[in-house]
Amino acid sequence: FTMLFKDVTEKIELAAANQEIIKSQKQNSEVLANMQEGFAHCEIICNSEGIPINYRVLGVNKAYEKQTGIKSSEIVGKTILDFYPDIEKSWIEIYGNVALTRKPHSFVNFNHNTSKYYETRAFSPAKGEFALFLRDITDQETRRRELENAYLKAEENDKLKSAFLANMSHEVRTPVSYTHLTL
Repeated sequence: FTMLFKDVTEKIELAAANQEIIKSQKQNSEVLANMQEGFAHCEIICNSEGIPINYRVLGVNKAYEKQTGIKSSEIVGKTILDFYPDIEKSWIEIYGNVALTRKPHSFVNFNHNTSKYYETRAFSPAKGEFALFLRDITDQETRRRELENAYLKAEENDKLKSAFLANMSHEVRTPVSYTHLTL
C-alpha cells in the first residue's frame, strides 16, 4: 500500500485570498455606485510626444449621471472629445497631469457644456488612468457670486455715502456769503 501526499495548503490559501479580493471589489463597487458624489474612472490618451490630448471614460456611477445629465450608456467607452468636442482644454491638461504624475488634484471649475460648476477631486488609481469625484456646486457658487457682487456694491455705496457726507460737512462749515441788495 503506497500513499502520496501533496500539500495543497497554499492553493487553498490563494483561493481564499482571491475570494476576499472579489468580495472587497464588490463592496467597493457597491459603495461607488451608491455614493452621492459623482464618480468617473478614465484613461488618458496622449500624443506621440506623451502630451495628454484626450481621455476615454471607463465607467461612471449613478450620481455622475444625475449631476451631469449624461447616461453611462452614452459616455462609457467614448472619449471626452467625442462627447464634448469643445470641452475646455484645461480639464484634459489637469486630468492628464494627474494620470501621468499620479499626484491628486482638486479644483472648482465651470463646465460650459452642462452650464454647471463642479468641485472636482481627481486621483490616479494606476499609471495612465485617473478617477474623479465630482459634486455639482452650481447653487452654492451662484450664491457666492451674488454675495460677492452685493458686497462690492455695498462697498461702493459706502464710499459714495462717505464722499457725500464729507462734502455736506464742508458745506455746512463753510460760511455762506450773502450780498445785500438795496432797493
